[in-house]
Amino acid sequence: MAEMMSPQCCGASALMVLKHSVDSTYENQGPSPGYRMEMSIFYVVYFVVFPFFFVNIFVALIIITFQEQGDKMMEDYSLEKNERACIDFAINARPLTRHMPKNKLSFQFRMWTFVVSPPFEYSIMALIALNTIVLMMKFDGASQTYDDVLKNLNIVFTTFFFLESILKFISFGPLVF
Repeated sequence: MAEMMSPQCCGASALMVLKHSVDSTYENQGPSPGYRMEMSIFYVVYFVVFPFFFVNIFVALIIITFQEQGDKMMEDYSLEKNERACIDFAINARPLTRHMPKNKLSFQFRMWTFVVSPPFEYSIMALIALNTIVLMMKFDGASQTYDDVLKNLNIVFTTFFFLESILKFISFGPLVF
């Protein structure tokens, strides 16, 4: 019973409950490993995705609250029009330009146009998401063929990310990259 009270046991027992829920079959039947894979999808959403969105909402709420409080404080102070404009500019300042190669006929400019294009950015984001899924697919006791496929997929993703870094290095140059 003392083993059940240790902190290491609680984490392990919680994971075993999750594993048993994935392995469970029908009433009066034994477990079958991986029988209810939809439960693992539920756990990923419940423990990873769901809290991520709530944390983002919470942070957004805090930011909005602080902005509203800052606006109220600005109204309370008797600032001149120029002072208020300076503070508003400092709060809302955004970069006017981003790095862009000067010679628009150069190979670097064409590469830059390709690298900053939305299709390229979305493709890289899709590769990151797919790589994350492939990394989550590894499990203990998998066949050698399965492990080899995951290893080769990881090499493919690493190659794509390396190519992305080379393209960005060419397009942005060594000082900006």
